[in-house]
Amino acid sequence: MAWEYSEIALQRIGDLFCQKLKQQLLKDYPYGNPDIKGAGPKYASGNLYNSITSSVEIDSEGNPVLLIEYADYFKYVNFGRQAGANKAPIPALLNWISIKGITARNPKGKEIPPLSLAFAIRQNIYKYGIRPTYIYDRTLEDLEDQFDNPSPDLEQELQEVYVALAEDLNIFLENKIINEIK
Repeated sequence: MAWEYSEIALQRIGDLFCQKLKQQLLKDYPYGNPDIKGAGPKYASGNLYNSITSSVEIDSEGNPVLLIEYADYFKYVNFGRQAGANKAPIPALLNWISIKGITARNPKGKEIPPLSLAFAIRQNIYKYGIRPTYIYDRTLEDLEDQFDNPSPDLEQELQEVYVALAEDLNIFLENKIINEIK
């Protein structure tokens, strides 16, 4: 392993990024329809939250690369959904309605069945879209701010990262010098 310490340090940064990304999901964001007041978190079933992971892989040139992975619908949470774009899938909406415990009544007071509610929500999303949250960018900015003004805990963690990178650089230079001499 050429960059053993750097891989460990990179994984620490990835874990920290994922932790911050998950915190962003729990914040309240305004609803898509401007006529509806209020906001809510982007957390429902926990599927997206639990799908956020980081790992370090080695690229074709032998360098460590940090990968951040998440469920495929993260893009709709992050970038939103354009009004008039493809309609949201009914099964996903039914699942979301069930998890959130959403119920509604028509003007006569009769409960609207979940399937009808899902079609109404889909139409509302089609008409107004879903506002972007930009949680990925917000997480990067938050992390950059923390690196600029680290808490004592983070300062210790960053110091360990710097030491790991320096150790790998020393190993690299020692190997390079030894190979040059031979």
